[in-house]
Amino acid sequence: MRHIKYLCAIPLMATFYGQADAQDMSGKLFQVYGTVTQPSSTNPTNFSFGISNASDAVLLINSDYFHSIVPSSSQSTSGINATVNFRGVPIALAFPVNSSALSFAIPSLGVQQQFNGGSRGASLTMLKDYLLKNSGDFTRRFEQALIKSSPNDPTAGNPNSLQSSMIAQDFSNAGFDTTGVGDAISAGAGSAAASAAANAGNKVFVGLQAGTFTAQGVTGKTITAPLSYTIRFDRDPRYQLQFGLPVTYIEQAGAKTAAAAFSVGFQFPLLAYESRNQWYLAPRASVGATGSADAAAASILSNFSLTSRYVMPLTSKDQLTIANMVAYNMSIPFKIQSFNGDYGIKNVAFKNGLLYRRNLDFRLFGSSGTAIQASYAFTYFTGTDLYMNSYHEMALTVGTIKHNGAPSLLRFGVNGALGRQYQKIAASLGYVF
Repeated sequence: MRHIKYLCAIPLMATFYGQADAQDMSGKLFQVYGTVTQPSSTNPTNFSFGISNASDAVLLINSDYFHSIVPSSSQSTSGINATVNFRGVPIALAFPVNSSALSFAIPSLGVQQQFNGGSRGASLTMLKDYLLKNSGDFTRRFEQALIKSSPNDPTAGNPNSLQSSMIAQDFSNAGFDTTGVGDAISAGAGSAAASAAANAGNKVFVGLQAGTFTAQGVTGKTITAPLSYTIRFDRDPRYQLQFGLPVTYIEQAGAKTAAAAFSVGFQFPLLAYESRNQWYLAPRASVGATGSADAAAASILSNFSLTSRYVMPLTSKDQLTIANMVAYNMSIPFKIQSFNGDYGIKNVAFKNGLLYRRNLDFRLFGSSGTAIQASYAFTYFTGTDLYMNSYHEMALTVGTIKHNGAPSLLRFGVNGALGRQYQKIAASLGYVF
């Protein structure tokens, strides 16, 4: 609420200290634009400027700093009509010419208020008091408007968000088995006993994914470091207890965001070990948190998912995996000092995909074998309305294979995502030991 309050005040400073020359606002998370009309003129002058993050926006409340970037002066009786685009949610403010009456509106929330304290400074103070007094309900409604209107929200509504990352990690591990430890069947082992022996032992997966993305014209970069530990049962390594801890860093238009999630899941088979095809189910639960002082955002989410993975050998070298997931994702209320965080998120997500794998005839890095994988997945959300209720993901990777087709030692490749005014391309690297 503190950042929202300050950002509402930024365009009002133009009333007292000047008009900003029109600037390029593209690539900025926060945008301010409008008109200033002098008492002696009927011709308004346009102003516009962009703000990279909420922390920088706070500096604009300092009159000296604001005056340094808005050199032209203005009278305190000037008329002003301004809009603050707060990560996709417009906030409108206005002072008529020769008036101290302040109009404040957030159309997407149905909020429309007027304040008149006898002076423009007093009216602005009344606005601040109003926002603080109604911070609980206002914050929740505003946050819901953000995930519906913004492709850059750290919590939900886009593939970079905490919500999508938690669902993607669950699906990646349990559905596509990109860590290379879930499929405990070795085609070349010769028997179920030999296959179990070849795949026995617990496994650790460490990875790194780095990429760039564009969301509604704003570019950014993202780095994710997934880490997982899998306990595989000795009698049948297809039964697995899986733990995950991905950590993500995002930088967009100067705004930095960090996120992390912890998950635990259990995989069990539905078909006999000797069956040509294999079918696994994996229930999973996770909790994650994200925060960004720059974007004025913080949240905690929980996620519960059930994933089906059906593996079909097509030939001696080719294999097709069909993966389906249903997940329930919800926000967890929290309070830090005077900040109440609760996005009120309640979403059911459906994620479905295909992964094709082919064993190649050459050995990469002197390994016992090499395999190439190509995958496609589609994600769809119901429940709380989001900016992106659906998006597409694609990946192409190459990896080494242990003797008898056991889990990959090393896998690397590229992946991408497409959604509403959103594109992403990334490179990935993973290692199992």
